[in-house]
Amino acid sequence: MPLDENLFTLKIRRSEEEPGSLDLVDPKGQLYYRKRFIPPQKVGDAATPPLYDLWDPLSDSLLATMAANKETLGKRRAIHLYNPPAEVELSFTGTINFRWQFQWEEHTFEFKREECFLLRRPDPPVLVAVYEFERKQNKADVGLVQLLDYNLTR
Repeated sequence: MPLDENLFTLKIRRSEEEPGSLDLVDPKGQLYYRKRFIPPQKVGDAATPPLYDLWDPLSDSLLATMAANKETLGKRRAIHLYNPPAEVELSFTGTINFRWQFQWEEHTFEFKREECFLLRRPDPPVLVAVYEFERKQNKADVGLVQLLDYNLTR
């Protein structure tokens, strides 16, 4: 159940067309994005890290790739954005708690479990996105992501 029916909400559900992939669909069922898992590939004696690709299914274009470096597997992730190319680094900043941060343009964002905040020091953080785990019996549904666009435009 979304926080507010008027906000942009995407359901995360298991893809019926591609097993192992996740689809992000609106409440009416229109497909917006698809996340594909690319398993590690063996190259000689070494193996590549697992990758996650985010695709636009309408144009079949790659939007982003997420990878984890072996040396920093638990603390850093890199998201490579395409068209235009950019790189966003997620850093684990929590000690006991689940907390990841990233920089986008001149802003710092922070994930805390089911919520994403825009950090505005010395002002309090502003909630910009919410994830809700789907607790229904439908095994295809994984969860909901809701963007609080009125807070993003502040």
